[in-house]
Amino acid sequence: MHPALLDQEAIARLTAELTTLGVNDHRIQPFRANGCRTPALIASAARG
Repeated sequence: MHPALLDQEAIARLTAELTTLGVNDHRIQPFRANGCRTPALIASAARG
């Protein structure tokens, strides 16, 4: 999950939607630059 793509409110909505759909065991993984093809996302992650 990259903070430029999903903020905390969006993550909370996603979690609520998954729960509504019956998904009780899920993980939101942190963004990893390895394999990312978008230079702007990689650069913004490095800045924190």
